[in-house]
Amino acid sequence: MVKNYELYNKDAEIASKVLGISTAQHLQKGTENPLLLASFNREQLDTFLPQLVKADNRVAIVDPKIEEVNFVKLNNGDFAVRAKVMGDDTGLLPIDRERATQYINLPSLFEKESFLKSYILDNYNPSQVQSLKSYGHKI
Repeated sequence: MVKNYELYNKDAEIASKVLGISTAQHLQKGTENPLLLASFNREQLDTFLPQLVKADNRVAIVDPKIEEVNFVKLNNGDFAVRAKVMGDDTGLLPIDRERATQYINLPSLFEKESFLKSYILDNYNPSQVQSLKSYGHKI
């Protein structure tokens, strides 16, 4: 599940003025020009959405499309999750043994896929993904 909603550049400026939230400069890997970023917690959506609309702004909520979700056992015995989020490879996201055991013990493929998608949404940050060159096999 999404933890925060993010607004960028002009949308961040508008949200800052209308909602009274702060902005920050965010430099994405591989780019020279930083993005202006404003974000708020998902619990604030029911409060902030009407404020933005009332201030005569159009609002669209975009949930990331997650595809090709895989649970991976690494060569060193650790576990990771890998997926494509809106077409971008997440790289390998480490998952602790307790969560890996939860995943392994889920009874259905649907529950396993939902578990991994939720894990990706909670842990994937494109600017902080570490790529691991050597990984094991799908379980």
